[in-house]
Amino acid sequence: MSTTEEVHIQKSLSWYLDEEPVPEGATSLLRVLTHEIGHVLGIAHSTNYESIMYPSLVFENTTKLSQDDILAIQELYGSKPAVRTTVRTMKTTKTMPTTTTKTTTTVPTPNTQGINLKVPKLCDLNSKMSNTSFLIVNNKLYLFYKKYVWMLNLNTRKIQDTPLVITDWLTFLHKPFEKISGIYQKPDNEVVLFSESMIYIFEYASFRLLKREHYNVLMKNYPAVRGVVNSYRGKTY
Repeated sequence: MSTTEEVHIQKSLSWYLDEEPVPEGATSLLRVLTHEIGHVLGIAHSTNYESIMYPSLVFENTTKLSQDDILAIQELYGSKPAVRTTVRTMKTTKTMPTTTTKTTTTVPTPNTQGINLKVPKLCDLNSKMSNTSFLIVNNKLYLFYKKYVWMLNLNTRKIQDTPLVITDWLTFLHKPFEKISGIYQKPDNEVVLFSESMIYIFEYASFRLLKREHYNVLMKNYPAVRGVVNSYRGKTY
């Protein structure tokens, strides 16, 4: 049975219709369409910054497919058959004088600085659900746990094997970053994110920051935000 997929473009964004380079403050229409068409084809988000399927559009403006994108397409639809070529090689024999040498091998110590060796696994979060937050936007489920985010395509049921670091995905967040206290999408499609003492409002799917505020300015005498929910009328609880 055939299905019809739709790609929606936000009118409020400053779209750049020409080719690269894209000026500052504008969003490449070609790149966004290429990204969304990738989802229509069944390709999930990539953790590779150079990929057209990376979930943020602020890093690269190029619309060229990376090797990661090509492999993802080939995994779903197959690759071109390899072309066999015959190369004739000539065998040569070279005689070298016999020498005796003494060598010392030094094994380098692995550099683990800056590497998190305890990246959590999604299946291990059953006992830690009280520390997680969820966001569902455009048939995509985002699951947040501490510094990490997993993305699940609800249409294809595909999920990333390894999570993204949230601050690599949402670069406007403060550092050091610990966790998301609450997150929801407003009726106007803007996303509101609570983290510790800060409130962030950003656009989806450009991930462009619209507003950043200390929540005590908006909600006085509240020591911490433990959870938030938004009604269809736009009210926050």
